[in-house]
Amino acid sequence: DLENLNVWYVLLLNLEGKNDEYKGGEYLMKIKFPDDFPYKPPVFIFLTPNGLFKADGTCCVDIGHYHSDQYPAALKISGFIDALCGFM
Repeated sequence: DLENLNVWYVLLLNLEGKNDEYKGGEYLMKIKFPDDFPYKPPVFIFLTPNGLFKADGTCCVDIGHYHSDQYPAALKISGFIDALCGFM
């Protein structure tokens, strides 16, 4: 994975949640981009347990592969991170 440019590791910090349930936490996730990105959505995998998503399993995010029929193909990488932080 570490040599594959289609796999990114992202550390999310300073998230709040609806009731500050993520405040102060650090959440590591992996994003797997398909070879035909940006035309197809990536897969999101949380690596840190967080009470919302199972660690080391794929998670359902609006901009991910579970909702490929709603995926906006023009979304840039920065849009993924912004959307994910807004979701959490």
